[in-house]
Amino acid sequence: MVDELFWFAMGLTACLAGSIAFLGVRRYVYIINPLLVFATFQIGILTLLSAVAANGYNGGQKTGLTLVLLFSMVYMVGFTLLYLPRRLSFPRKLFDILLRIVGRNTVSPGYGGLSQLILIMIALILFFLLMQGSGAGMLWITDPRQAYQSYRMGVGLNFVMVQWALLLSLVYYLWARKPRLVGVVFWVFVFSFAAYFTGSKASILSGVVVAGVYYYYCVRTIPTVLILSAPFLLIGVFLLLLLFQGSYSDFSSAISYFKDYTQTTATFLVRFDEFGLHWGSGMLSDLWFYVPRTLYPDKPFEYGVILIHKVLFPGAAAQGHTPGVLPWALSYLDFGVVGVFFSGLLSGFISRGAYESFLANRSNILAFILMIQLAILPVFIYATLPMIIVIAVFLALFMRKKIVFFASERQ
Repeated sequence: MVDELFWFAMGLTACLAGSIAFLGVRRYVYIINPLLVFATFQIGILTLLSAVAANGYNGGQKTGLTLVLLFSMVYMVGFTLLYLPRRLSFPRKLFDILLRIVGRNTVSPGYGGLSQLILIMIALILFFLLMQGSGAGMLWITDPRQAYQSYRMGVGLNFVMVQWALLLSLVYYLWARKPRLVGVVFWVFVFSFAAYFTGSKASILSGVVVAGVYYYYCVRTIPTVLILSAPFLLIGVFLLLLLFQGSYSDFSSAISYFKDYTQTTATFLVRFDEFGLHWGSGMLSDLWFYVPRTLYPDKPFEYGVILIHKVLFPGAAAQGHTPGVLPWALSYLDFGVVGVFFSGLLSGFISRGAYESFLANRSNILAFILMIQLAILPVFIYATLPMIIVIAVFLALFMRKKIVFFASERQ
């Protein structure tokens, strides 16, 4: 009976995800839109693929996995609800206000070659500080994955800032230089090579996502068949990176990487009596994220969603090993199923606002960055909403002051 319920929930979740993707395609002219990406990535990969992988791992724990699927459907309903009204301008207007404050004309003529160099130098300086501060030194060059897994604790902010600086330099080049297909592919390859030394697979793939979205919206439309096959290609590249970094020995074992998202969340739900509702204290504790450990060495290792790992995997956070959980897990920890619904509602509100604001301001780099991060995929890893606004505003203002020393002017 439990097995039948699990597969019924799988089918129902897949059907609901398909309906959301269909709504996105009907609502917007563009195939790459928040609803389709949400249905494909958060549901298709992080939930359905993960549940299949977890179910096949040591027999799975179908009761917990079924609960995961049921609560994921609640999250999906909340996310989609604010997309249902065709004429709902309030979410977009909030982002438009930010664009007006910063300024709409964020791109001046010409390519700022020296400005580009400054961004690259910032990334290199941050990487050097990461090598020194982490204690790993040249291990970041010779074995980035080992350095990432064992030496980034205590230098987390420095670690993510290296990735942010690298990605900003790529976005800057794409937006200011406006390359065509060959240029986009070449510079994505250069970015991915540089990002490899962070040891983070998400960092390596983030440039591919940014470049793909840029090309689709700013150069020319990508054939639908390529867009629909993109998730499978990304999964394939991701698995290849797992093998290349030595995390797994073959593809069949590498696919088990995805099991963590639903398996960890399922264990959390089954053992919820050990947690109890936190009534908002879990989200409040997430403020520790903004406190650098170098400034306050007594900063706890478990806060926010890592409070789940504190119970399930005691001491794992201090070692830098925290298995993935689904995006709504912290909301459930605080407020149960109601929290899951409102978490989806808030996510849908933000993604619709960021996306439709970009559609109305397609020449604005600030709108572009917010759209990718908040409506497509969070390419600036670990960047919270306030942080991504600061990052986007920084680049928008930086482009106004760019220093031009080569290349012809471009309008």
